[in-house]
Parts: sequence; C-alpha cells; structure tokens
Amino acid sequence: MTLLRLLAARCAAAVLCVSQTTTGSLTGKLIDPSGAAISGAAVAITEQGRQATVSPRTDESGRFAFTTLQPGTYTLEVTLEVTLEVEASGVQDT
Repeated sequence: MTLLRLLAARCAAAVLCVSQTTTGSLTGKLIDPSGAAISGAAVAITEQGRQATVSPRTDESGRFAFTTLQPGTYTLEVTLEVTLEVEASGVQDT
C-alpha cells in the first residue's frame, strides 16, 4: 500500500511538472484625459516574431485583456472610430 501511494505521488508530481506554462498576460484600461473610460476601442497586440495579431475591444469600463501570451516582443495598437459633428454659426461669405 505504501509503494502504491509513493508511485501515485510521483505520477502526480510528474503531471504537475508537465502542466506548468510559460505564458503571461496583459491587462489595461483605456481612459481619456478627463479620466472617463473609452469603450469599444479595438486593442490589437501583435507578436513581432510571428506577426500573430489578436484584437479584442474594450468593454464598457474601458478594460481589455490578453491572456496566454507567449514570451516575446509585442506591439500594442489602439484604434477608435469616432463620429465628429461640427456646427458653425455666423459664418459669412466675403
């Protein structure tokens, strides 16, 4: 019985060693100069060595997350499409 427990413990230790990962994560929050959250922005992260890109959008709180990133060098790009309306009154043609 003791030998069986020892063997089971070694098997469990071997599984734990194999299941370790070497990944990281990146989380953040986009805010404007006033501190208000920016929602709906595309946040792209590209691993420079493989040109693999992932592009989630920020949530209503401006938060984004990238999980299980492999070790490497990355480029982060934020894109936000906005509609800008401008009104001018009192414009004169001379």
